[in-house]
Amino acid sequence: MRIATLAILATLAVTIGINDANARDRDSKIRIRPVPDPYNRPVRVEVWTDRREGSTYCAGDSIRIFFRTNIDAYVTIYDLNTQGRVNVLFPNRYHRDNFVRGGRTYSLPSGYGYRLMVEGPRGWEYLRAVATTNRSWHYRHGRRPPVWRRNWSHRKGLAPESLDREIRSKIVEIPDYDVSVDVDETSIFVEGWRQCRGGGWDDRRYPPYEPNEVYPWKK
Repeated sequence: MRIATLAILATLAVTIGINDANARDRDSKIRIRPVPDPYNRPVRVEVWTDRREGSTYCAGDSIRIFFRTNIDAYVTIYDLNTQGRVNVLFPNRYHRDNFVRGGRTYSLPSGYGYRLMVEGPRGWEYLRAVATTNRSWHYRHGRRPPVWRRNWSHRKGLAPESLDREIRSKIVEIPDYDVSVDVDETSIFVEGWRQCRGGGWDDRRYPPYEPNEVYPWKK
């Protein structure tokens, strides 16, 4: 009886050891990454600058951009400058991951030893903030953004409607189940340095900017 009991205990020990080894193998393959909490609420994003919507900035002025979401999400901020070129402002080399926490206001810059400067030339500049809970839109600075064309960063003349069309085409590809997406926009007017040399520019000299409604699902 004692020999049989020892044999059973030995078998159990071997079995437990194998299970522990398999568990360690599985644990070693686990990748930890941030994901949005499974809220039932749809994501909402807001983006704005340190001046009111449609305000005038002089070439060379510093600008601060703020954004927030109501729930955890992945956010990408596109900038369409006055020359019609597209740049990604968030994420960037100082904020490398586009995962953000809901209810928290983020600012660009945010005390990381850099500033955002308005360059010009004269014209309208547009910001688009895209937020989604879709994991496929999670990426880090240095990788290809979810919505991107190779010639955007160096080709001039892209219209805001073309950028919006590309964003909408990618949003259509996002499944309707378990994920949501939202887009917000703001704009500024950039005045040339020569026109601003006299000591600033009066925003009231320009009529209020009325952006086109290009996101019918937000109605």
